[in-house]
Amino acid sequence: MPSQPAIPPPLSSHLQPALFKGSLSLVTSVLGASANWIILRQIYAALKVTSGHQEESTAVILLSWLRGLDVWRDGARRLGLNLSPNGRITFIDALQSGLGLQDRGIGEFEEVVLKAITEAKATSARILLVLDGIDFLLAATETTVDDLLACILEFREHVYTIIVTASADYPLIQAQRSPLELDHAAFVMSMAHEANVFWGVRELDTGSARDVSGVLRITRGPAIERMEFMPGEDIEEKELLYCVAGDGGVRVFERGSSEGYLVLWQAPQQVPHTVQTLRYVAPEPQKNYKNLDWPVAVPSTSKSTPAHHAAILRLRFVNVHNWGEKAKRRKTTGTGRMRSMKLIPRKFKNGFQTGVPKGSKGPSTNA
Repeated sequence: MPSQPAIPPPLSSHLQPALFKGSLSLVTSVLGASANWIILRQIYAALKVTSGHQEESTAVILLSWLRGLDVWRDGARRLGLNLSPNGRITFIDALQSGLGLQDRGIGEFEEVVLKAITEAKATSARILLVLDGIDFLLAATETTVDDLLACILEFREHVYTIIVTASADYPLIQAQRSPLELDHAAFVMSMAHEANVFWGVRELDTGSARDVSGVLRITRGPAIERMEFMPGEDIEEKELLYCVAGDGGVRVFERGSSEGYLVLWQAPQQVPHTVQTLRYVAPEPQKNYKNLDWPVAVPSTSKSTPAHHAAILRLRFVNVHNWGEKAKRRKTTGTGRMRSMKLIPRKFKNGFQTGVPKGSKGPSTNA
């Protein structure tokens, strides 16, 4: 299981209000920042959180052109979601099955999706439809933007809520030179105007970082203002940082927050346990220095020397875990004036003679 809660605390107040009846959520990502982790959290919120407070059951239909079944199954398993054929999540591998890529084009894609919605309605009252990478049809087929928008509009009439993911890389959105770039930008901009909630995932503007995977921007869409009943008023626009761990857990935190790299998130739904800090340093074993056999080279201390001063002197001259290694270098021979040691070479040449030099007459005296 991941070390982080399934729904990060900063997103707990955004995921559930975004999944209201008739809503459309647009999730954009770039090449270096994938958005599959936020899709899995939205599915988790629809199945786990909603089912715990509502009597109506929820089913999920997930179509993906970008990622295969193994990728989604591994991520869902780490969150405790069942992606098997008999579960509440119906997965359709659109790329492997060639959905929308055959001769019939987008017509076949619309029939398959409507058939899956009809089958899901037999057992569930609420249908969550996820279209992952539907903009792939613009690049791989002759499908037009109007055809895609018409299909999505048709799906919204039969499902409870819908989530659409699309790429928002710079060449596809801002360059707009080739026909593909123009169609892609027109599709993303049209979906952004029709969306109730906009989730944007991108890389850090300052480059890569070890403890930050990217930036998540949450924005209230223009469609909320046009609705008579606006449950999206609870959605607060904010920009967050996130980090995807190796075990599938995701940490989400605000800029400048210390929780992002010092401690792990601990949610109320977790089993109470001690949360270990990331920068934890194991304490050194305690030793009784009073019972150590001190070497003979320990500096002498008189009765007037306080006990704690004597202990400090012992630690400075005894190598206990290399304690005071720098202090030894600061006080070793050659760090001072060496008023006595600098005379030793001359005395050595003269044989360390003592007394009055031979032949000296001594000081003269006046009678």
